[in-house]
Amino acid sequence: MQKGTLLGTGPAPPIFRLRLENIDQANELSRLEGWDIRFLPLDARNFSGQYAGLDLPGLYLAQKTYRDCSFHVAGSAPKTLLPMVLPMKIGRSFRCQGQRVTDRNLVLVDRARDIDLTIEGGIEATVIYLSEETRQAVLHSALGPHALAARGGEALHLMKGPGVALLKTRVSELFRSDPGSPLSGLGAQGLSRYLTSLLVTAVCASDRDLPEAQARTIEQKARHARRARDVMEARRHEPLVLTDLGAALGVSVRTLQYAFQDYFGVSPGRYHTLRRLAGAHSELKRADPSQTSVTDIATHWGFYHLGRFSRAYDSHFGRLPSQTLGQKQTRLFRVQRAPAARKSGSLGPRAPKTAAPRSAAEKG
Repeated sequence: MQKGTLLGTGPAPPIFRLRLENIDQANELSRLEGWDIRFLPLDARNFSGQYAGLDLPGLYLAQKTYRDCSFHVAGSAPKTLLPMVLPMKIGRSFRCQGQRVTDRNLVLVDRARDIDLTIEGGIEATVIYLSEETRQAVLHSALGPHALAARGGEALHLMKGPGVALLKTRVSELFRSDPGSPLSGLGAQGLSRYLTSLLVTAVCASDRDLPEAQARTIEQKARHARRARDVMEARRHEPLVLTDLGAALGVSVRTLQYAFQDYFGVSPGRYHTLRRLAGAHSELKRADPSQTSVTDIATHWGFYHLGRFSRAYDSHFGRLPSQTLGQKQTRLFRVQRAPAARKSGSLGPRAPKTAAPRSAAEKG
């Protein structure tokens, strides 16, 4: 690729990097990016990750790496940006809306729909956020102005093909600062234009359709799983009885278990227990030990045997509930935008000025 005034040359924009040491840091960083989501760790003891962010005109790239950990993410995407997820490496499995995603896919998330993601065994992925102007350029050029709306209101679109493979290669080179890459020497404007052209090619040349019968099966299972999750959420302070849940949904226990396991990657009983443990964990962190006790919080979340609750909590979080109760909370990240960044239409969070705990910030 010839580099010239059309693409723009100059120094590459800086990449800021963070080390994430717990689920709370992942939650806060996602909120800073505009997501309204909740992380539910399937194995909280092993949760750790790394984050790298790159801000470009009309684009923001966030590379997220979570190693050897499993978790579920539920909520909604940013309303003002269009996120595309580019999986680079996948551990045991990665599911979006119950569909298995491979490292050959590009995932386009619908901003108007809630999303469910399940990661097992870790993942390395780059989330590419598009401003409205860039979104128009990519989707209209590749699909036409009404193509996505005509696809039945799907919550996500899985794309693959040689264009996706090339995009993945270039993004990987970008975050490695590879001097041999065609991206080397391009300035912010040049990088933005080149990556936008790659996105157009990736979306335009992608195979996006599932066989109709397979799509119907996936949607039916997803519907059962989401309805079960909604009932469980309404009864999150109570122990779960699967026969009652199946009766409430009008399906057999076996159908419910298969659908839920396929969609969320865990059984309904395990999911409900983890959800209640996460709720108790959040309440313990906020509670005043002079006003409440571990027993009060445990029973509030439907754990009536304190010894079993303590063992389950310790197994999941790696500490006793009494060690969390009244723990002093500090702001994890203090993110500050420079005035120049606001004027230039910056999309992503800036590098934290300070972080707490101190080791949460990875220098360089």
